[in-house]
Amino acid sequence: MEGENESEKTKINNISTVAQKSTAHEEIFNVPDDTACFIQQILPDQSAEMRILEEETNCEGTNKFTTIEIQTDSIKMRNKSVQVKLQKNSAVEKFVNAIRIDENKCIFYTSLNFEQILALHRFLSPACDNLEYWGNRETKNKSSENSNKYKLTSMQQLILVLLRLRMGYLIEDLAYKFDVSTGFVSKICTTWIYFLHNEFTTELKPFMFPSRKTKAETLPKIFRSIKNIRVIVDCAEFFCQSPTNFEHQGNLYSSYKAHTTFKVLIGCTPNGCISFVSDVFEGSISDPEIFKRSKIADLLQPGDVVLADRGFTVHDIVEAKQAHLNIPPFLNGRDRLTPQEEMLTKKIAKQRIYVEHVIGRIKKFRLLQTVLPLNMRTLMSQIIFVCACLVNFQTPLVFDEEE
Repeated sequence: MEGENESEKTKINNISTVAQKSTAHEEIFNVPDDTACFIQQILPDQSAEMRILEEETNCEGTNKFTTIEIQTDSIKMRNKSVQVKLQKNSAVEKFVNAIRIDENKCIFYTSLNFEQILALHRFLSPACDNLEYWGNRETKNKSSENSNKYKLTSMQQLILVLLRLRMGYLIEDLAYKFDVSTGFVSKICTTWIYFLHNEFTTELKPFMFPSRKTKAETLPKIFRSIKNIRVIVDCAEFFCQSPTNFEHQGNLYSSYKAHTTFKVLIGCTPNGCISFVSDVFEGSISDPEIFKRSKIADLLQPGDVVLADRGFTVHDIVEAKQAHLNIPPFLNGRDRLTPQEEMLTKKIAKQRIYVEHVIGRIKKFRLLQTVLPLNMRTLMSQIIFVCACLVNFQTPLVFDEEE
């Protein structure tokens, strides 16, 4: 009995101990009201700080996204500018490649085959890569188109100028074809005309009028009956606009062409190579006067023969150089020429025809076939001289020596 009572007491003690522990835990978790109020006061501040941190984090994320968007837009803009440049480059390169592989097309558009264009470009290099463009001095402190925009290579610029001369394209037309501005095309054309004229004048002109020895080595059979023939001369005229000033209008008016013209004296060798080009004169000037003012007689040597048309009555100028002038005979009041004079006239005409072929080649440059504006007057001497030199780059005139 006593053992049972002790075991019951032990159980009761354990139960009371557990009850005390549970009561202690309840006291711990049952926080007084003041403490609960204090916690409620603290927690809203902490939640507000958390919201501020979240907002700052969101702002930082938004700024990051905005920066990424701006960078993406700038990349897109750069890509667009690159694409535009590639389109411009492809427009030019497409044409250059087309004339490179098609010789007939190249000759049609530029008057030269592509090998001749390459030879001309080599002749002009390296000066053509360091040109100071016309009009850049006035806009030296400003951003010019050829400095901050797409640039054409020197080869492409040369082809553009050849197109202008050969095809007579307008400045606007070339600008649309090459996808550049009209101002840039105008600068290129003006700069290159002066540049070509300067290079041809300094490098080619001293050798254009050949020596007697060179002339004798290349003399065609048809001219071997004329001893010491040195040059064949004739005048070429190019239509121009009529000025409003009557005095200037009268000076430019050509009675032969019945139009206002620019007039130039052309001399060629017996094998059809252009050997002399005078400056441009007004259309009213006579053939003897332009012969005198061009100073071609200064190139003659004693014993030389000059072949010309009937209008070149310049015996005194030529004979002053101890040379001889060969022109068709005049009627001098007679009804007809003698049989000998008719034969001489036909012979001279047959030999003189080659200077007409040379002038015809110059006039195939369509810029010179148009009615030239008066604002090109200051450039006309340079343009015609450049066209004449380009004719010399072409395949030589073929003479039938059996004639």
